Amino acid sequence: MVAIITGLILMSSPVEKRAVMVYSDHMLASGVMVSTNRLLTVRHANPKGVFPIYVSQDEKLPECQEELSEPAILITQSKKSDLALYEFRGDSRSTVKLAKAVIGEEVYTYGFPNGAAMYIPGKVMRITDDQIIIHMICLQGTSGAGVYNQDHKLIGIVAISYGKGNNICGAIPIKHIKKIMRPKNMR
Repeated sequence: MVAIITGLILMSSPVEKRAVMVYSDHMLASGVMVSTNRLLTVRHANPKGVFPIYVSQDEKLPECQEELSEPAILITQSKKSDLALYEFRGDSRSTVKLAKAVIGEEVYTYGFPNGAAMYIPGKVMRITDDQIIIHMICLQGTSGAGVYNQDHKLIGIVAISYGKGNNICGAIPIKHIKKIMRPKNMR
């Protein structure tokens, strides 16, 4: 089941094939498969990399230990940009295409807030060196979800929500994503 919040309808978007739920005993977040067996999410979901991270490519959390997938392996992380890159032995994914954010641009995220697959539309309000400020609902578990433009290109990763009502999100921009996706980390 995919929930759609207000107005943005995307039929069988290529983004769905890249979005994953990232979880452990201590957290629930979203992530993006950026290439074959490479998962990008937020570092703050597992800041010290001490908890085993598991990945679900649907909305089903395991009900018992035997249903757990093999844990994802931390490749690298950046405290400064709040990104973490993991290796995950799942089915193959195409390489994600990247684009720079544009002020006023209509965007969307697809992730697993509260464990449910969900599209959430938004609009880019401001861009700084370290963040894209987006008017968009930001629910628990949205952290780590990709933010995409209308051409389904990744422009950022949701990292933080601001204000009461969680209707302003901060996303990590492409320049930081490119740094963590350097060839040495993408083998």
